[in-house]
Amino acid sequence: LAAQKNSSSSSSSPSAEPGAAVVRLCVQHPGEVIYFGDGLLHATCNLESFVLGLGAQGHAGAWPPLHRAARRNDIAVVRKFLEMDG
Repeated sequence: LAAQKNSSSSSSSPSAEPGAAVVRLCVQHPGEVIYFGDGLLHATCNLESFVLGLGAQGHAGAWPPLHRAARRNDIAVVRKFLEMDG
């Protein structure tokens, strides 16, 4: 679930008033990644018995190169690191 403030009356929710929270629901499937931008309030509900989630805060400059490549969606570099790891 993700909530954001409705900034106008032309929301996808016809009854939402300006400034009211708009709630969106999605189901994440295996292999999919969801990115929540800065300051976006969100909640999660696990539908399976095992779920792995990663999160981070702060500057990414200190992250390992593999993590920075994944953040940039640089698939070629990610594959290179994964192939090196065997």
